[in-house]
Parts: sequence; C-alpha cells; structure tokens
Amino acid sequence: MGYWGYGPYYHNFEFGGIIMIIWCFLIVWLIIAILRFVFGGHRHRHDQMPENDSDEALKILKQRYARGEISKKEFDDIKKDIT
Repeated sequence: MGYWGYGPYYHNFEFGGIIMIIWCFLIVWLIIAILRFVFGGHRHRHDQMPENDSDEALKILKQRYARGEISKKEFDDIKKDIT
C-alpha cells in the first residue's frame, strides 16, 4: 500500500495524469490563440468583408426597389449611404 500504483491511490494517480494532459492542451491552445490575436491572424477576414457586405446590401436594395417596397428617392438615398 505504500507504493505508487497499488492500493486506493492508484486511481487518483491516473486521474491526475489525465488532468495534467488536459492542462497542457489548454495552455498550448491559449498560447496559440494569443499569438494569432497579436500577430493579426484575424485581420484578413475583416479586410474582405466590406466589399462583400456592400455588394450584398446593394443586391437586397435593388430587390426591394423592384418589389415596390421603397420609392426611387429612398432607393437613391440608401444607395448613397451604402456606396
């Protein structure tokens, strides 16, 4: 009972090893997330978004005008804001 791996302490030792592995993965994941944030891994997606959003908004605006939901004046005003 005094040795590691025997007796009631054996199960606690296994569980402690699993917890240690989980902590190691969490620490590595945290380091990678911080590095991606600091060195701009998220910037590429934001640079492309305004063009796609603007094109999509103009498409929706044209559809609303074609259905008669908005007037020509409203269409022109909104189009100026979008572009």
